[in-house]
Amino acid sequence: MKSWLALFEKTFTMVALIHFSEGFLPLILSRGVSEGEAGFGETSHPLNAGLFVLIYFITYVLLGLRWKRLFYAIAQNPFMAALLGLVLCSFLWSAYPVNTFIESVRVVAASSFGLYFATRYTSREQLNMLSTVFTITVLASLVFAILPPRLGIMGGIHAGAWRGIFVHKNHFGLIMALSAATFLMQWFDTKKQRYKWLVPVSLVLLLLSKSTGALAVALVAITMLLFYYSYISLRLGLVSLVPIALFLVTVLILGGMWFSSNLELVAATTGKDLTLTGRTVFWQILWDMVLQNPLVGYGYKGFWYGLNGPSRDVIQIAMWTVPEAHNGFLEMALNLGLGGLSLFFVGYFMTLLRSVRWLHLKANARSTWPLVFLNILIVCNLAESSLMGFGFFWLLYSSLSFSLPLNIRDARRSRHSPSSGFTATAVS
Repeated sequence: MKSWLALFEKTFTMVALIHFSEGFLPLILSRGVSEGEAGFGETSHPLNAGLFVLIYFITYVLLGLRWKRLFYAIAQNPFMAALLGLVLCSFLWSAYPVNTFIESVRVVAASSFGLYFATRYTSREQLNMLSTVFTITVLASLVFAILPPRLGIMGGIHAGAWRGIFVHKNHFGLIMALSAATFLMQWFDTKKQRYKWLVPVSLVLLLLSKSTGALAVALVAITMLLFYYSYISLRLGLVSLVPIALFLVTVLILGGMWFSSNLELVAATTGKDLTLTGRTVFWQILWDMVLQNPLVGYGYKGFWYGLNGPSRDVIQIAMWTVPEAHNGFLEMALNLGLGGLSLFFVGYFMTLLRSVRWLHLKANARSTWPLVFLNILIVCNLAESSLMGFGFFWLLYSSLSFSLPLNIRDARRSRHSPSSGFTATAVS
């Protein structure tokens, strides 16, 4: 019975992770429509929604089997719990309470899957499962791009850009950036040759996506991974880290100087204008809108309703149909106010401190994963609104927030238990 349940849970988790990443099904259901073509952006489909409902139902049943770890993980993350509570209550002041309530339930359900992922699997198992998901994504993306009808390559305004098993090239690029960092981490830890080859394949696919934002994310992720790994593998003290830190800072400064001095060239080659496609024009406008409802915002997903919602003033001033803030932190401030944004940042810094503690406690390549992902999360949301939702990145952040207290507690118990036979990899 236990072996059957373990097999079911593993299969369920893999399917759920792929679905949360928005791979396969949305692209297939959209019949490969690309941005700039009729029907693009119509993501609602009964089959897609039905699969999410089934995933949520199974998640809550499985969570009930581990209620002790569930309550401990929640108790150790009061700011995350408060943030999700604020999300659920935000329909009370939203201009669109029904839509806000539905969207709130979805983000809480996605966070619940992150909680399940955290309470069910060790950090080693989580990273192994993510690596398997990314391997499937890489291989399937190659198939989708090569075989007819070539669903994996976009048409429309992004004709020729690879999107793999996803609807849009930018999302594909971000997943490939995350994949490359994960595979590199696994190769450092296991020395398995498949990870060594999957790193360059992921990077090539990233370049084929033609997503400049994803390329920046990959550079940050790999740079930070190498920095953290050098720290733990070489057993360097803080004083000895100064040369490495100075080297990385020098590279970043020189890169920034080159970028600023060649800004027009960069803009021309990437197809962007000098204001990040006009985003900086309305960021100040959005900040003014945040200050009109500073405490709790406009309700989760309660702002962007074109000329019919609070976004009307922004659209009229910006003179184009702005679909979102294109900045995750501004988006959260619009949804939940500065109160919600503060709850997020306090929880984020708690998770960051725990990630540092985990790095020192385990001192292996896998232990760099929380810190690397937290860096990625910040970079991703500087120009995109992927901070909080029912998608892949919020799920991973939720799982890390809930995992770290459990992993640290379990590792310390094993280390101090005389009968545990603890080794450096017993709890990972």
